[in-house]
Amino acid sequence: MNESDGPIGALPRSVLGAQVKGRMLQWILEGGMTPGARIIETRVARLLGTGQAPVREALRDLVTLGLVEMQPFRGARVREPAADELVEAMELRGELEAIAARHAIGRAGGGSPGAHRRQRPAVRGAVAADILRFSGVNTTHCQRSHGGVG
Repeated sequence: MNESDGPIGALPRSVLGAQVKGRMLQWILEGGMTPGARIIETRVARLLGTGQAPVREALRDLVTLGLVEMQPFRGARVREPAADELVEAMELRGELEAIAARHAIGRAGGGSPGAHRRQRPAVRGAVAADILRFSGVNTTHCQRSHGGVG
C-alpha cells in the first residue's frame, strides 16, 4: 500500500459505527435503554445525528455481545439476561478477583491493609447505590491496591 492508492474511505464509517455502539452501550449500562426496550434505528440515528447504517452496524455488534436481540419483522430490543446468566457472571467475577488478589499478594508494594480498610465504606456505599457505581469504585480500588492487576 502506498500513497498513490488514494484515501481510505471506509475508515470513517467503521469509526462512526464504533462510536454509535459506544453510545448505545453506555445507554444500556446506565439504564437509558432498559431490558426489553425496543430500539428503533431511525430514532437512534436521529438522536445521534447519523444515518441508519452506523446504527445497524452497532446493533449487530451489540447482538454479538449478547446485549441486544433482533427478531425478523419485530426489530431490535435490549436483551434481558436470565437470572442464571447473572449468577454465572458474578461467580466468574469473584473467581477473577480472587486470582487478581493472589497475584497482588505476591507483588511488592501492593496495597496495605489500611488502604483496604479505608476503601470499604466507598465500596459498600457503591454497592448499595447502584451496580455501575460499584463497578467503577471496585476498578479504582483494584488499580490502587493491586497495582493495576484486576
